[in-house]
Amino acid sequence: MPAPPEHGAALERTWQFSRAGEGQRVGAAALGAANVAGVAYLGGLLAAPGAAYTLARNGLGFMLGLFPALQARRHLTHPA
Repeated sequence: MPAPPEHGAALERTWQFSRAGEGQRVGAAALGAANVAGVAYLGGLLAAPGAAYTLARNGLGFMLGLFPALQARRHLTHPA
């Protein structure tokens, strides 16, 4: 049994980090995993030699500029 706190010492309370239920936490984890898989898949598509030309021709050339930000976010949130 822990000793009682000294007079004037700060007391700590236990608190719940999230009120989300088990299903919501599993769903959030599944969405995170799907996001990582999507970034990896998109990276594979953009690695193709003709990808830059095809995207530019279809008005989506900005995707090549956005992709490094997606990769950086993935590495920050899911380090290897």
